This record gives sequence, C-alpha cells and structure tokens, in this order.
Amino acid sequence: MGQTIAKCCHIVDGAVYRTCRQLGERFMRVHRAYIVNADRTRGVTAACVEVDGVRIEFLRKYRKLAVTRLAGRG
Repeated sequence: MGQTIAKCCHIVDGAVYRTCRQLGERFMRVHRAYIVNADRTRGVTAACVEVDGVRIEFLRKYRKLAVTRLAGRG
C-alpha cells in the first residue's frame, strides 16, 4: 500500500489519476503528482493550496477547478 513520508503525504504505486478516482469526491488532483484531501486544506490562493502546513503549487491544468471547489467550501 502507501508509505507515509510526512503526516500529510503518502507514496502510492500506480497512476495518480487512477488513485484519485478510487479515493472519491473528498480528494482532488491539484498537480500531476499530487492529490489533496479537500477536508484537510487550510488555505487556497490562485497559485497554491496549503495542506497541514505544506504548500502545494497548482498545475495550471487543475487550478481553475481546484480553486473554485476549495474556495466554495466556506
């Protein structure tokens, strides 16, 4: 399964898109290599999302959807 490298990060085998689909709606892809749990985000800007104190830059391809979805959480 996955290996924890920090309290908020895991290494998984396989394609990121497949893993994201398997995780469900709470999780979203923000970069070609990163999936975040929307419930654990602490901040979002047009450039990055903060998850448990770690800033992850958006890949342009995923930015619009991610910012819209995360900003709408209230």
